[in-house]
This record gives sequence, structure tokens and C-alpha cells, in this order.
Amino acid sequence: MSSREPSTLTALRPPDRWLDFQLYPDESGIILLIAPHAAEGAPPRPADLPYAGTASEAGVYRLMRLAAVLTETVRVQDVVDRVADQVLPTFGAQGLIMATVEADRMPVVGHRGFGQEVIEQLDGLPTDAGLSPVARSLSVGTAAFFADRA
Repeated sequence: MSSREPSTLTALRPPDRWLDFQLYPDESGIILLIAPHAAEGAPPRPADLPYAGTASEAGVYRLMRLAAVLTETVRVQDVVDRVADQVLPTFGAQGLIMATVEADRMPVVGHRGFGQEVIEQLDGLPTDAGLSPVARSLSVGTAAFFADRA
């Protein structure tokens, strides 16, 4: 639990029913999913098991967690803070900028991890895809990730 990594365990519910427990811990608590054991008979010994959580399960967990924390938001900055708390550690990212589209410009509505000079450079960029990586990402409809600030 201290690693905050998703994990799975299988336990016997007497007399003969095996259950899978999927645990998704984070700083605010644990989400626990319980389901009948998928395979027939007793589960393999722990040493024979591969890593229990798949990438897609971890992604679903993170999405569920983000949806849950967003229900607590009131202001735009609350949304930025909650998204940053969930997304930055997932990607090992140092910063996040959230912008909206108004007419043909992208005003920055919130950020974390960037200095004011960077925000001033990006605030209000045109949505023309040929002008910036941010605008290009918006026009294509995919996220943009950069290895460093340069």
C-alpha cells in the first residue's frame, strides 16, 4: 500500500469460492474491486503470478480517481489543481498548462509548475496549427508532451 501501486490478490471465501481483490491505493484512500475469481479451480501460487494490474486497469483506475476528485471542484483553479495532482505524477511531468479556446485564441485558464514568463508567452496563442506545438496539438485533438521546457 505504501508504494501506491495497484495490486491484486485472490482469497478463498469458505467453503470453496475464490475471489479476486483489486486494490488501487492513493494519497486519499483505496478503491477496492471484488469479483469472482476468473479462472477455474484454485489460483496459482503467488510466486507464479505475473504483475496483477494491467496498464489498462491502472488507466481505468486513474480515470475513475480523476472523475471522483473533479466532483469536488468549484473554481477553475480547483480543476487545474486536481488534474495536476492526478496527471503530473502519472507521466512524471513537471508542469501542466490548461487553456480554453475563445474565438481564435487560447487563453491560459490555469497552470502549475511554470513561471509567469512562460505563461505570458503561451497565454492567448492563436489556434492556427502552423504557429505552435500547442496549437498543433489542439487542432489534431491529441495531448502534447515535451521532454524538457526548451
